Amino acid sequence: MNLLSLPPVLAGLVLGLGLIVAIGAQNVFVIRQGLRGVQVFPTAMTAAVCDATLIFLGIGGLFLVIEQSPLIAFIAKWMAVAFLTWYGLVSLRRVFQTPEESWLTSGDLLAASALRAVTTTLGFSLLNPHVYFDTVVKLGSTGAQFGPDRWWFAIGATIASFLWFFTIGYGAKQMAPVLSTVRGARILDSLVAAIMFIFAVLMALSPAEASAQAVVNTVKLGPCDDLTGVCLANPTKRYQHGVFGQTFEYGTLMTIDERGSALQIYNLPYQQVYEDRRVRITDLDDDGKPEVIVIVTDLDAGASLALYAFDPGTEDTSASVFPMAQSAFIGVGNRWLNPLDGAVDLDGDGSREIAVIETPHIRPTLRIHQWNGSKLDEIARVTLSGYSNHQMGSMDLAGAIFCETGTVGQAAIQIPAIQGEGQAGVFLFDLKTAELRLTDRTPSKRINAAFFDQNVACKELRDQFAS
Repeated sequence: MNLLSLPPVLAGLVLGLGLIVAIGAQNVFVIRQGLRGVQVFPTAMTAAVCDATLIFLGIGGLFLVIEQSPLIAFIAKWMAVAFLTWYGLVSLRRVFQTPEESWLTSGDLLAASALRAVTTTLGFSLLNPHVYFDTVVKLGSTGAQFGPDRWWFAIGATIASFLWFFTIGYGAKQMAPVLSTVRGARILDSLVAAIMFIFAVLMALSPAEASAQAVVNTVKLGPCDDLTGVCLANPTKRYQHGVFGQTFEYGTLMTIDERGSALQIYNLPYQQVYEDRRVRITDLDDDGKPEVIVIVTDLDAGASLALYAFDPGTEDTSASVFPMAQSAFIGVGNRWLNPLDGAVDLDGDGSREIAVIETPHIRPTLRIHQWNGSKLDEIARVTLSGYSNHQMGSMDLAGAIFCETGTVGQAAIQIPAIQGEGQAGVFLFDLKTAELRLTDRTPSKRINAAFFDQNVACKELRDQFAS
């Protein structure tokens, strides 16, 4: 089922129920309260309100903090282990109480305070890493994909929590007569103690990030670079510019291994998206470490060119990507740019420059960018006439190439003609004069409808300029 195709409220309800129905310490405690018939309403209400609060915080952006802060997962893990162990010991102690001391026959059973029920429920809700990863991370990141309608998604997920906790609380209460004996009460406490100890041991033995990884593995992958395993992921409707004829963009850049399992992720803030359908890999400085080029778009300020570092990892660490440099945003929403394939060392400093075409559908403009530390500075800008590297609504992003000519300060640039399918112009760019001149050189051919063999195509152009 594609959740993004459902109305936001229904999508939230469906995913909320799918996550919350799984047995966990929080659910076991609510069921036990229902079986005892003690403070069922405050217990169910507290659990539901906690979930609702975490869901709204997650959709508001807290999921980004948790996903990218391993220390939070580590602290939550060991707090949960301690809490579950303590509650398991309390339940185990009740198993060995005399009948007069059992909660089943104790005179103060009905006097159990609502405050105690609320505080214990808060412990199971807030000291449980799985609650955070289900409500904040998974529901938060999924809900954020609905853009302005994300709060309706949150309402749907909140309804799921209220329905579930009140159903199991009051449903379990109807089974209380079955456990109306001391033996039945001891069986219940034995089961609760065993479940708490099992959860505590499993949590202690698992890596702190295991639950987060399970969530990451459920996201929907987009385009990938197969050689490095860097992928766009987490489709989102929070922008919906539609330059590719689709109403979604991506919110996540992640690495995957050869089996397709998620390794490390990098999430953009809610205000930004990856407005791209390709992951471009290049080595701009010949240091043997590839860089990743993608388009990052701000919802209000439009697109920018972004450069990410790729770390292949080691035997003990996963491959990862992280931001290195970025150009300025265009400055206006719903304005995009498309990179050219290839990179050229125009000034002979050992680091290659990158070319893009800004607003290819409105006023195509060639921009050349130089990598300077944390910035991609614009060093040249030329307005194009009759040529561009993208048509609105098309998935074809590979129409233009940026190649060396063999002469420092010059580059060969091939750009498709706006009119005339299959036609392209070959230009000579001169850095010193910042001029772009159309030549009579023969354009290189693609190896298929979507891609150039960049090395072959650039060699063909370079050989023509060298002759």
